[in-house]
Formats: sequence, structure tokens, C-alpha cells
Amino acid sequence: MVKTIKISDENYQWLMKLAGKLQHERATLVSLDGALSFMHKSRELHDLAGSWQAQEKNIQKAAVEIKDRWKSWSLKYLAKKGEKL
Repeated sequence: MVKTIKISDENYQWLMKLAGKLQHERATLVSLDGALSFMHKSRELHDLAGSWQAQEKNIQKAAVEIKDRWKSWSLKYLAKKGEKL
């Protein structure tokens, strides 16, 4: 079922930019509805809240911590199931 909604010019421009970004990434046409569906299904906080601003050293530190924690988790849980790491 198709519905008509009202959105602000600001939100329309944001949605158009998102659709353009998705079209570039997927090399196919993406409608505004497709862009909204992507946002609904992705549920990624950084997509909803904007980009994360941080210093390079903090980004590198976070990346190392994530890698270490992932390794620890995978050794603990995946190894028990006999899965390859």
C-alpha cells in the first residue's frame, strides 16, 4: 500500500543524499522508499545519528581494543563449537 507523507526540506535533502550514496555503492537505482527501507533494516546507530567525530589516535585505540576483544570472544566461544577461527 502506498502512502503520502510530509517531510521537511532538510529531511528530504538528507534522504536524497542517502539514496544517492546507496546508488553509488550498489551501482543500481535506489528510490527514496528503498533508502528508507535500508535505514529501517540496517538499524545502525551511526547511520541514524550522523558520523562519529574522533581523533585518529582514539580511533586506532578503539580498533585495537575491538580486535583484541573479538579474538578473546572467538577463542572462548567459537573454539568450543569446533569452528575454524
